[in-house]
Amino acid sequence: MRQWTDRSWLAEAHAWIRGHVEPSGPIEQPHVRPWSTVLRVPTAEGDVWFKANGAPFVHEAAVVSLLSQLRPDRVPELLATDVDRGWLLMADAGERLRELIERERDLGRWLDVLPAYGELQLAAAPYADDLLAAGVPDRRLAVLPDQARDLLDDVGRVAEMCEELAWYGIPETIQHDDLHD
Repeated sequence: MRQWTDRSWLAEAHAWIRGHVEPSGPIEQPHVRPWSTVLRVPTAEGDVWFKANGAPFVHEAAVVSLLSQLRPDRVPELLATDVDRGWLLMADAGERLRELIERERDLGRWLDVLPAYGELQLAAAPYADDLLAAGVPDRRLAVLPDQARDLLDDVGRVAEMCEELAWYGIPETIQHDDLHD
């Protein structure tokens, strides 16, 4: 997490942001995790969000870029990317689902989100090779049992479940772990 709060790194990130938008106030850093950080950038047109990813997740910038081309209605508006550094600059997408659900005290919003995510997955399925080339970890059913071998004692059950899932013929596509409440 030290990288994300380092003055020289922040100066570089702020300069990159200012190369794409004109902040109307101080840039804030509300999210610092070992794997990523997020900066809120106020502008005259509303807040925009900068995200930087650590090495294991640097591919996110390329993935979001591809997804925004496939289904711009399913991802926040992408203002700029630096795929080599894993940096994204996005328009504000509105209230987060977790706050909306907490305020409404109703999980029904998931009934809108999950089918929309399924549509995005189906749209991305033909681009599996592009996603892999962008650095997305390969978790397709054909390779998952071998990857799990080192992690699980019961690899046979994982292989059996992968074979069962493959039988359904559902196209393999992206599974982005940022889809959470």
